[in-house]
Amino acid sequence: MTISDLDQMLIRNFLPKNYFMIKFKIPVKTDIFTLARDLSLKGMCFVENNHIIGILKKEADEKRDFLMFLSKTKVSETADYYYCSLLENVNMNGFSEMLRSPSFLVDYIVLENGYISFRISYHVKYNSMMSKMMPLFVDNGADIEYVGKYRNLRNDLDGISRDFGLKSILFRTTVPQHYIDNDRSAQVRWSRVVRVFSSKNLESVYFMEENGEPGDIFSPIDKEASIYQADTENPLLVREEEEIRKEGLKPVAAMNYFDGKNLWIQYILMERDLPEFISIYGEVMKEFPDWNGYIYEIESLEDFA
Repeated sequence: MTISDLDQMLIRNFLPKNYFMIKFKIPVKTDIFTLARDLSLKGMCFVENNHIIGILKKEADEKRDFLMFLSKTKVSETADYYYCSLLENVNMNGFSEMLRSPSFLVDYIVLENGYISFRISYHVKYNSMMSKMMPLFVDNGADIEYVGKYRNLRNDLDGISRDFGLKSILFRTTVPQHYIDNDRSAQVRWSRVVRVFSSKNLESVYFMEENGEPGDIFSPIDKEASIYQADTENPLLVREEEEIRKEGLKPVAAMNYFDGKNLWIQYILMERDLPEFISIYGEVMKEFPDWNGYIYEIESLEDFA
C-alpha cells in the first residue's frame, strides 16, 4: 500500500458514498450566553445524555467573569480542563436519539463565542429524519449554515485550527495473527468511524473496501455502497480511550483504517494535547507489545489540508 492509498482511507480525503451533512450553530443557554460571548470562550464539546458539555482549558490567571461562568456551568474538572454544561437539549427533544440512529456521525462540536457549532453527517436515507429536526433547531435559535452532500473535513478543520491549533497524529499497529483469525471484523478491509466507546465494545460505522457480505456481526446501512454498522471489540483501542477520557482529552476527529494486516489510528487534536496523546499511546503499547505499534506521522493542519 502506498502513502497515496493510505491518504484516501483516512480523514484527509475521506468522502463516503451516499452521505449527507448538516452544519448549524445554536446559542448556549441564556443565563451564560453573555459571559461566554464577552469572554470569547472557545472549547471542544460533546453530547452526554441531554447535555452539551464543553471542555475548557484551565488558565493560570482566571478572571472574575470566567469564575462566574464556571459557577454556573462546571460539572467536573481534571488537572488541565473544566467540563461545563453549556446547553440542555430537553427543548430539542429527539436530538440525542437522532444521533444514536444508524449511520449518524458527529464530525465535531465546537464552542465559539457563545455559540455551539455542530457538524453532523449521515446516510442519505435519513434525510427525512433530519428534515423533521430542522424546524426544531430553528425554533431553538439555531442558524443553519449548510445542508447537503458530504464535504471533506479539510476546510472545516483548517478553520477550527486557526482557533485551537490542530495537529494530526497517525499511529500504526500490526494486528496480531491470532486476533485476525478470531475476530470477524479483522478479516475484511475497512475505514471505520467509532460512534460510541463503551467499556468493552466499539459501536462504529464501517466503510468496506470490498463488496459482498462481510459477516453476521455487521448490520447493513447501504449494501450497495458497502456501508455497515457493527459493535466490535478491540482491547487496544478501548484501553486507549479509557486513558484519553481519564486525562480529560477530547479529539476533534478520529478515524481508523485496517488494511488487512495493519490498524491505522488517526486523531486530529489540539496541539497543546499532543504530548499527552503521545504519552498515553506509549503507555498503552507497553500493555500490548504483540501489536507492535508506533507513531507513523505527526503533521500540522497547514500540511494536512
